[in-house]
Amino acid sequence: MFDQRWGRVLLGVASATGAAGIAYAVTARVVSQALPAHEDLIADDLADAETQFMHLDGHRMAYRERGNGEEVLCLIHGFGGSLHTWDAMQPSCATLYRTLAIDLWGFGASDRPPALTPQDWTRQVLGMLDALGVARATLIGHSLGGRVVVSTAVQAPERVCGLVLLDSDGAQRLHQWPLLWVMARHRLSLRTMLRLLRQQPELVERLLRYTYGPGFPVTPAMVERYQRALCVRGTQQSWWHLGQHYPADDFVGMLPRVRCPSLVFWGKEDRVTPLEQSHQVVDGFPRVELVVLPGVGHVPQEECPDLVLDYLVPFLGRCT
Repeated sequence: MFDQRWGRVLLGVASATGAAGIAYAVTARVVSQALPAHEDLIADDLADAETQFMHLDGHRMAYRERGNGEEVLCLIHGFGGSLHTWDAMQPSCATLYRTLAIDLWGFGASDRPPALTPQDWTRQVLGMLDALGVARATLIGHSLGGRVVVSTAVQAPERVCGLVLLDSDGAQRLHQWPLLWVMARHRLSLRTMLRLLRQQPELVERLLRYTYGPGFPVTPAMVERYQRALCVRGTQQSWWHLGQHYPADDFVGMLPRVRCPSLVFWGKEDRVTPLEQSHQVVDGFPRVELVVLPGVGHVPQEECPDLVLDYLVPFLGRCT
């Protein structure tokens, strides 16, 4: 049985960790009785008519392919997201390029491996490129996806033409990420948080409003999509194991090993990965361009897709 003491303890940790603790503070609503688990969906329930699937390393992954250009773009979402974060940008990209938007394992309509680690995502990206006969691609990663594309470029530099990062995570220490701190150390807290988010759409809405820039419309459909993803069977176990193996310090150290040209976007109003962290990322790359986007929060590809494309297309021309 949960009691209100858990709520006070977890809210105190959120306060101690600063503004990013909003992801942690949802646990303040813990009630005096146990909450239902509500992992009652399967990953297929999140698929739509355009979703395609393949099997890699014993797990199924979801992706969406559009366009048939010679150059290939691989689009990788952030933590808690899905390939739908590229809905506003992928159609325009597909007029010029072959585009592959994927659901990382643990998210979207992809499987929830019970022993998920960050290294699995690098294998997933390279395995997908192999399966689709793609020799080289430009990798575009948002938030957590930034870490994934950097890791992939370091492990297989011959497969990567260029990197594009949008408000990447990775410059933070683990203690600066309250959500990951919970997953890494307290299974019960993670379970409580996920149950609350499944039951309380207003909490999901609050997190989304914190994530996006000022004035960006957070719709009921967006809230429902994020909430449904938390209801897929195996999410809790997959995320908990991920938290146990989430690397705290390797990202910045990998950056000097990236050989390809890199383009970094950062929303000036980002509260999840604030703008000052962009300098830790940019300073690490040997060949990099930084674009700061005024009035934009943590999700540029949704908040200002046309502006992102204005910088992206010329950059891709220089990568070939």
